[in-house]
Amino acid sequence: RQARMLIRDPMKRWGLEDCIPVTELLVSELVTNAVRYAKGEFSTEADIELRLILEGGLICEVYDSSPALPRVLQVDREAENGRGLHVVSQLSQRWGSRRTPGGKVVWCEQHVPMEILEAAGAVPARADPTPITILEPFEIDPEATGPMPAIDDTGPMPVIPGG
Repeated sequence: RQARMLIRDPMKRWGLEDCIPVTELLVSELVTNAVRYAKGEFSTEADIELRLILEGGLICEVYDSSPALPRVLQVDREAENGRGLHVVSQLSQRWGSRRTPGGKVVWCEQHVPMEILEAAGAVPARADPTPITILEPFEIDPEATGPMPAIDDTGPMPVIPGG
């Protein structure tokens, strides 16, 4: 809840009021994953950093102390957990993760119209952005990324129409 509240003021200053509900959901999913999977038995807010950046788009970065990169899980329709990164991938333009000296950062980016970027004095996106390679879940070596919770593979996630 605190993370969702922290993003409202900067987004209003940048003229992105209409994007607040989606951004709150994205931030909530990324922060929830950071709390759940950060190093140690229990994670606290002190272990997690949140950054919101308006540069070429709206970028949300969540840092945590675990080196384990996130994986998109295949979950059963009845499962109560495990859909966070599916939500992030459907609602953001792109997302990814990278290791840092103290853990990792997971980020997502939303499209922002050029006129809003210019009005906010933000750096606009380049016309020919450098492509970013995002690892697919099957390319990640679970032994190299650290422990993740064991789940049963119950089949593919249903496709969301229009997503």
